[in-house]
Amino acid sequence: MSINHDRMSHAEYLKTFVNSWHKMKGQWYVDFEQDANLNYSSRIVELPLSKLVIGLANGWAKNEGEKVVFFPSDEIRSAYEDLLESGVAPRGFMFWVIGEEGTNGIDYAKDLASILKPRKGLGYASYPSGTSDL
Repeated sequence: MSINHDRMSHAEYLKTFVNSWHKMKGQWYVDFEQDANLNYSSRIVELPLSKLVIGLANGWAKNEGEKVVFFPSDEIRSAYEDLLESGVAPRGFMFWVIGEEGTNGIDYAKDLASILKPRKGLGYASYPSGTSDL
């Protein structure tokens, strides 16, 4: 809605999403008791930014209109670099459907590896440095 109707940039959307995650400290109250079949008590569920991997729809989604949102690699890079600078970057990004890699000229494996490459002094040394590391 924010991107397709309000015309928010993809980079701004990612930054807003991650910053609100950070503001919530990665914690949400989930009312599991709503579904008695679960037999699971309601509780706070935590997922810190250090474990957050944002899932993206790759090249197949580029021409799907408002059904799905496609995030251009340059927008992902811009958002990620800004988030790194402000100290609230997620663990990374991933995508669905490896068989669609290259569809519509989109090569997320290469692009995301480049975006997430290790950055000196930032504690991201475990990130892939190239597609051969994926």
